[in-house]
Amino acid sequence: MRAGQGMIRYSKKRTAFVMAFITAAALILPDAAYAGPVDSLKILAGEALAVQGDRVSHSVSSLDPDKLSMDELTVENFTVSSDALSGNTVVYIDSADDLVELAEKADIDSYTRDRTYILTKDIDLMGKGFTSVPVFSGVFEGKGHSIRGFTYNGMGYVTGLFRYVSQGAIVQNLNVYGNVSAVNDEEITGGICGVNEGVISNCSFRGILKGRAITGGIAAINEVPGTIMACTNEAQISGYYYTGGVTGKNYGVTAYSYNKGP
Repeated sequence: MRAGQGMIRYSKKRTAFVMAFITAAALILPDAAYAGPVDSLKILAGEALAVQGDRVSHSVSSLDPDKLSMDELTVENFTVSSDALSGNTVVYIDSADDLVELAEKADIDSYTRDRTYILTKDIDLMGKGFTSVPVFSGVFEGKGHSIRGFTYNGMGYVTGLFRYVSQGAIVQNLNVYGNVSAVNDEEITGGICGVNEGVISNCSFRGILKGRAITGGIAAINEVPGTIMACTNEAQISGYYYTGGVTGKNYGVTAYSYNKGP
């Protein structure tokens, strides 16, 4: 991994306000959790994506959900603009070895906090000994690139490319191809993420996902105040109990997201 000069501004006060706002809305508007163009939800999701930056790529208040296509929503309007980010240390992920290094060091949430990781190209994890990123608290910008070869059939209660995405964290513009199977005590199995409390935006998962108790292609569990926005699952998914294409259990906000798996 190599560090860059760019920085991202982080406002704890703004994060607390936005997350409290989302939590209240999720309780008040339960029917909007899987909604289409619901104006209030649109604003909430846009605010959620701004928790670690003062701007998004478009002004959320100016969006008209009835005039936006799905492509416009996923690619531009609900992702944090890279040009707007200033404050955090930027680290570039140039290879599979860089991602393995991240996984080895991110065993506490403070390691990735106040950092932005930018994937510079498609990478293949096959044969690299990668398991998962234990806990992620920063920003992961995929830039539309793909992570292939994510294969996991080890032991652990929670699994996913990111086991835990913490409140205030953002994972966006990322495509993941994997073959994930839960064994023994693994009960929570996700493609992109095991348990999400942050924001996952414009991401996709393809491949095979075999879970047990709780299984989801994007996140097995989307906790309050987690937000899953404009994501797609195209993987073949199976599980014993709570099983979903996008998420197995949703307590947060999930919108503009689709399951296209077989």
